[in-house]
Amino acid sequence: MMLAFFLSCATLSPYLAAPAQNPHPSCAPSTHYQGIGKGETPQESISDAHRQISEQISSSIQAERELIKTYTELQVSRGKELKSSSESSSKLRSLILTETHFEHNDLIRDVIAPISYKGTYHTLSCLNKKEATEVILEDLAPALGQLNNICAAAQNHASAGDLEAFATSYQQINPLVGKVIPELYVVRSLNKEASNTEKELRGQLELIENHAAQLRASLSLGLFFDETDLKEADQQQILDALRHSMESLGLNTLDGAEGCGEALSHQVRLSAFSSCEKGPVGHLCQPTLKLTITSCQSNNKSSIGIANKHFSGQDYHSANRALQKALSKADAALFIEDLHRGLASIVPLPSL
Repeated sequence: MMLAFFLSCATLSPYLAAPAQNPHPSCAPSTHYQGIGKGETPQESISDAHRQISEQISSSIQAERELIKTYTELQVSRGKELKSSSESSSKLRSLILTETHFEHNDLIRDVIAPISYKGTYHTLSCLNKKEATEVILEDLAPALGQLNNICAAAQNHASAGDLEAFATSYQQINPLVGKVIPELYVVRSLNKEASNTEKELRGQLELIENHAAQLRASLSLGLFFDETDLKEADQQQILDALRHSMESLGLNTLDGAEGCGEALSHQVRLSAFSSCEKGPVGHLCQPTLKLTITSCQSNNKSSIGIANKHFSGQDYHSANRALQKALSKADAALFIEDLHRGLASIVPLPSL
C-alpha cells in the first residue's frame, strides 16, 4: 500500500511540474544538467530523462564546435592557416570537430524515482558537471601523464638539436593528442570554459609545433639520381614530383649532386628503374623508386622504398609507351604517403 501510494500521486511535485521555477536542491541549474523524463513505464521515463541530458550536452558541444568552425573559416579567409604557427590549433580544431562526444551517461543520477501521474510516469535525473569533469580528468590522467612526459622529452631533444630523436617523440604525440583533446573539450563544454589542464596542454603542444616548424624550415634536402635506367627527361619528371611532395610537407629541396655542403642538411640519393616486363597482355612497366637519405651532420642513413601499384603503365606493342604511361602518373599526390611514412622517423612532419 505504501509503495502504491509512492508511485501514484494526485498532484505532481513542483520539481517535476515546473523545474525551471522550482529547481531541485540536489540539481541546481548552475551546477547540473537536468532531465524531466516521461514514459508509459518507469524505465521509459528514466530513459527519456537521460536522453534529455545527453541532448543538452550534445547541444553544448555542438555550440562549441560551431564557434571553432566559424573561427577556422575566418582564419582561412585571412590566409592564416598557411602559417606554421597555426598548425597546432588547426590540428586540434580538426579533432574537436570530428571526435568530441559525451560517453559518460553512467554518471547521470535519478534524483526523483519514477512517479505515476495521470497514467504517465515522471522522473527527474541530473548530471553534476563538477563530478563529470573530475571523472573525465581522472580517466585521462594516465594518457595526460604519458603525453606530458613525451612533450618534455621532445623539448629536450629540440634544445639539444637532436632532430631524429625529436621527430620520434613528435610522432608519438599525435595518437595521444587524438585521445585526450576531444575529452578535454567535453570538459570545456560542461563548464563553458577551458580547464587549466587543457590550457597547459595547449601551451605545450603549441611550443612543440613551433619547434617542429622551425626544424622543418631549417632543413634542405639535396636530391640527385645515383642509379637509374631512365632517360634524363624521365628522371626530371620524377624529381619534380618528389620535390613537390616534399615541399607540400614543408621541406626545402635543392640539387644534391655536389654532395653535402653548407646549404644542405640531408643528401637524398635516388635509384629508379623502369621494371618493364612483357607478358600475355603486352608490356607492363611498374617503375621502382628508392631514396637513400643521409644526414650531413650525423651521417646517419635511412631508406624509403616507393612501389605504388598505381605507378604503372601498360601497352600491348611498346615497352617505351608503357613506361611513358607510368611516368605520366608521377606527381606529388602519388608519392606523398610513402614519403611521409619514411621521412617521419627523421623529420618532424605534420599529419597528412
